[in-house]
Amino acid sequence: MKVVEMLYDQYGENAGMDQENISKGGEKFIASHWPKLDTIKSATLIGAAATTPAKTAPKPTTPKKVAPKPAAPAPKPQQ
Repeated sequence: MKVVEMLYDQYGENAGMDQENISKGGEKFIASHWPKLDTIKSATLIGAAATTPAKTAPKPTTPKKVAPKPAAPAPKPQQ
Protein backbone atom coordinates (compact mmCIF):
# COMPACT_ATOMS: atom_id res chain seq x y z
CA MET A 1 0.00 0.00 0.00
CA LYS A 2 2.94 2.36 0.48
CA VAL A 3 3.51 2.42 -3.28
CA VAL A 4 -0.17 2.97 -4.03
CA GLU A 5 -0.30 5.88 -1.61
CA MET A 6 2.59 7.54 -3.50
CA LEU A 7 0.66 7.65 -6.81
CA TYR A 8 -0.42 11.08 -8.05
CA ASP A 9 -4.05 11.56 -7.04
CA GLN A 10 -4.87 15.16 -7.95
CA TYR A 11 -6.84 14.35 -11.12
CA GLY A 12 -9.60 12.65 -9.19
CA GLU A 13 -12.25 10.92 -11.26
CA ASN A 14 -11.52 13.06 -14.33
CA ALA A 15 -8.56 11.01 -15.53
CA GLY A 16 -9.75 8.14 -17.64
CA MET A 17 -13.29 9.26 -18.33
CA ASP A 18 -12.67 9.77 -22.07
CA GLN A 19 -12.22 6.10 -22.99
CA GLU A 20 -12.80 6.53 -26.71
CA ASN A 21 -10.06 9.15 -27.14
CA ILE A 22 -7.76 7.26 -24.77
CA SER A 23 -8.15 4.15 -26.92
CA LYS A 24 -7.55 6.09 -30.13
CA GLY A 25 -4.72 8.33 -28.92
CA GLY A 26 -2.99 5.97 -26.51
CA GLU A 27 -0.11 7.15 -24.39
CA LYS A 28 0.31 10.43 -26.32
CA PHE A 29 -3.28 11.44 -25.57
CA ILE A 30 -2.91 10.56 -21.90
CA ALA A 31 0.39 12.42 -21.60
CA SER A 32 -1.06 15.56 -23.19
CA HIS A 33 -4.15 15.65 -20.96
CA TRP A 34 -2.81 14.23 -17.70
CA PRO A 35 0.98 14.72 -17.70
CA LYS A 36 1.42 13.73 -14.05
CA LEU A 37 -0.72 10.60 -14.25
CA ASP A 38 1.19 7.58 -12.99
CA THR A 39 1.17 4.38 -14.99
CA ILE A 40 1.87 0.81 -13.96
CA LYS A 41 4.32 -0.81 -16.38
CA SER A 42 4.50 -4.18 -14.66
CA ALA A 43 3.30 -5.96 -11.57
CA THR A 44 4.43 -9.11 -9.81
CA LEU A 45 2.34 -11.29 -7.57
CA ILE A 46 4.21 -12.19 -4.40
CA GLY A 47 3.05 -15.14 -2.33
CA ALA A 48 0.26 -17.56 -2.96
CA ALA A 49 -2.59 -16.38 -5.11
CA ALA A 50 -5.93 -16.04 -3.41
CA THR A 51 -8.33 -18.72 -4.42
CA THR A 52 -11.82 -17.81 -5.38
CA PRO A 53 -14.62 -20.19 -6.18
CA ALA A 54 -15.11 -20.69 -9.86
CA LYS A 55 -17.93 -18.61 -11.17
CA THR A 56 -20.51 -20.63 -12.94
CA ALA A 57 -22.78 -19.12 -15.47
CA PRO A 58 -26.33 -18.82 -14.25
CA LYS A 59 -28.65 -21.41 -15.64
CA PRO A 60 -30.79 -19.96 -18.38
CA THR A 61 -34.38 -19.64 -17.39
CA THR A 62 -36.86 -21.38 -19.58
CA PRO A 63 -40.20 -19.75 -20.04
CA LYS A 64 -42.98 -21.54 -18.28
CA LYS A 65 -45.37 -23.27 -20.60
CA VAL A 66 -48.85 -21.99 -20.13
CA ALA A 67 -51.68 -24.35 -20.96
CA PRO A 68 -53.84 -22.95 -23.74
CA LYS A 69 -57.23 -21.71 -22.70
CA PRO A 70 -60.03 -24.06 -23.68
CA ALA A 71 -62.00 -22.88 -26.63
CA ALA A 72 -65.32 -21.26 -25.78
CA PRO A 73 -68.28 -23.44 -26.69
CA ALA A 74 -69.85 -22.54 -29.96
CA PRO A 75 -73.10 -20.63 -29.55
CA LYS A 76 -76.21 -22.70 -30.04
CA PRO A 77 -78.20 -21.77 -33.11
CA GLN A 78 -81.47 -20.07 -32.29
CA GLN A 79 -84.61 -21.83 -33.41
